[in-house]
Amino acid sequence: MNEALTQKLSAVLQRSLPKNYTSVSYAISYKGQILCADSLGYQDGSKLHPATTSCTYNVASVSKIYCTTAVMQLVEQGKVDLDTPIVEYLPDFKMLDERYRQITLRHCLSHTSGLPGTQWRWLAASRPRRDEDYYEEVYRFLAHSALHSEPGAFSVYCNDGFTLAEMVVAQVSGMSYGEYCKQYITEPIGAHSSRQSSQRNHDYQHTFIVGMPPESIGPEGAGGIGTTMADLCKFGQLFLTENEVVSEQSKQEIDKPQGVTFLPADDWAQNYGLGWDSVDMPHQTYAL
Repeated sequence: MNEALTQKLSAVLQRSLPKNYTSVSYAISYKGQILCADSLGYQDGSKLHPATTSCTYNVASVSKIYCTTAVMQLVEQGKVDLDTPIVEYLPDFKMLDERYRQITLRHCLSHTSGLPGTQWRWLAASRPRRDEDYYEEVYRFLAHSALHSEPGAFSVYCNDGFTLAEMVVAQVSGMSYGEYCKQYITEPIGAHSSRQSSQRNHDYQHTFIVGMPPESIGPEGAGGIGTTMADLCKFGQLFLTENEVVSEQSKQEIDKPQGVTFLPADDWAQNYGLGWDSVDMPHQTYAL
């Protein structure tokens, strides 16, 4: 690791941080090697325990790519199909709107499902969920909900689709979603800190805000991963090199623009991939 570069980057970052921040961490890798990594601040914001690069952070919607990877692994094995209605895998899934029978995994992963958006209970909880109780709540919530549009009609950012996708992974694999991700995604790449909230590795201190308990994210497929930044780099490397975790064919499918829009001025929604918020950056502000 380049210590001089790390010191320079941390000094720049320190100048831009608000006074009352809890902690922040970063890592930069190149060709699978960590160039620099650091953590600033404190594990719990109390100024008693400095944050270290072995501390884990919730990475929110980056978790959607882990969920997509899990789904694509099952696609590769012939256990699920992206275009089969998910009621084939989740017979207990029902909604007030009969069009729910059309929803597929592709719809869920590309934000085109027409689902309400987010089941907010357990979104940020002080204790990990129990899968069976959480899934029962999801089924109950959706059973009293209607779609906002025809599945596949247009893209609107939607966490509920990834919750259903993770439920399909659990149902088809016969194991908890968190355990599946651990066994088939994070452990094979040596990302031992990278776990869903329900599977957290307590060898790594999870950061939290002073005066508040560590936060557990209930919708794990949509936002539940906690990880060190170095281990997050290991996951990102999967999409830059050939590997045994996710195939090149699957990555091509994930990386295709799969969003839908009906607005002529909307040059963003169609750039949703599977899991990715965008597979293209058409705006001038992003141009190099």
